[in-house]
Amino acid sequence: MDDTESYHIQMVQWVEVFGSVPGIANLHERYGFNSSWFSSVAVFHFPFTDANTFTALNGALSLWFCVYFLQLGFHHYKKENISLRFAALVTLLFSFASWPVIRGNAATINYDYITMLVVLVLCIETYLCKDHRRDFGLLPEWLIWPVYLFTVRITNYPFLLLGIFATIHLLKNKKWYPVSSFIIIVLSLMVPFIARNIIVSGYPFYPSSFMNYFNVDWKTPPEVLEHLLRFIKYYNRVSNGILDIETTASLNGLSWIPFWFKYMSAYNHMIFLPGIAGIILYSIYIWRNSKKGLSPSRILAISLILFFASWFCIAPDPRFIYGLLITGIFFLFNFTSRLLNARIINKMTHVVTIILMLCTASYIVYKQAKDNSFKNWAIPAPLPHPPVKEEQIGDIIVRVPEKINGNWNPRCYGTPLPCLYSVYPGLEARGKTIREGFRINQSKQ
Repeated sequence: MDDTESYHIQMVQWVEVFGSVPGIANLHERYGFNSSWFSSVAVFHFPFTDANTFTALNGALSLWFCVYFLQLGFHHYKKENISLRFAALVTLLFSFASWPVIRGNAATINYDYITMLVVLVLCIETYLCKDHRRDFGLLPEWLIWPVYLFTVRITNYPFLLLGIFATIHLLKNKKWYPVSSFIIIVLSLMVPFIARNIIVSGYPFYPSSFMNYFNVDWKTPPEVLEHLLRFIKYYNRVSNGILDIETTASLNGLSWIPFWFKYMSAYNHMIFLPGIAGIILYSIYIWRNSKKGLSPSRILAISLILFFASWFCIAPDPRFIYGLLITGIFFLFNFTSRLLNARIINKMTHVVTIILMLCTASYIVYKQAKDNSFKNWAIPAPLPHPPVKEEQIGDIIVRVPEKINGNWNPRCYGTPLPCLYSVYPGLEARGKTIREGFRINQSKQ
């Protein structure tokens, strides 16, 4: 994946080797995309060996995703809710068919996948609590997971509404110990995240300039943020750059939507349409069957709607809301299958199970025969080593990689730090060592 090879691996290496270095966003604007997921990946990577285990954690999550839905399909609620079983297996089939959801994720360090898993588990388990007349027992998850999601990607902020609701619930019931414990956990997650954002870029919520109160000499120039936000907004509006940025920006109002939908990739179409249909059904179901007032289910539905609206305005690439879409597919088939006879659902479930088994077996055989990278089934293949051009910035040697393997752009992969793609005008070292960081000297631009 372009992002993983270009900057994800580099960000993990920065965490491992130097921790938080002032102004690395000045080396490349995407090095300012701080995510707690990079720290998690670093824990499971072994820098003292040559083994490329950067994608190990995402691969484990792909396996966990499969196990979760297989348990829903073959173990939990097997007898009492056959529509739930059918929906779980169909969702798994859709997820296999759409390349990025399970297969593509396992080859990346993409931090959108952990968001997907957390969102779908919160939705499904909250639904099961209500639908199976169980008491709402997800308060720890509602308190902690939304804050964690915010540290993974700040655009997950709508889910903080869950934590607010759970806190109010605890305060009303005078649960002082859980509330105080939650405050400690929130601070232990949020403070290091914001502090690291300020250290690497000068902004607490990079690439947003929100709460830009910190006057540090390594602050990324505001024009870089403006360029990056413009790129994110318009690049994701028409299927990752099929139309150039200027053409997309010239489309007035909502006139970009037909182009956005037309040029959406086939595997995104496959999960977008049923996913949105399922979320609409889920929201209607929640609103009609929940108690009046702000019940847990209604709060979750509101959070999902706000998350979707925020995504649509900021960066409408379907991969950023896979959690919403996969959840929607699950509920679509769960609700519609209830309209069918139990015997028909059982037969359909058997058919889906056979299709899953045949497709998985065929895919494994195909990959084994055709794809050389699949032959590294025990020890991952080493990262490519692009040739680099070395340049001097003060007393520090930086490396600029060349394009390899037919890529459309140069990629750092695991190139020793610091690796960047061009030396920005005015870039200078803040001292004699890498740990002292980098800044842009405006007078030299």
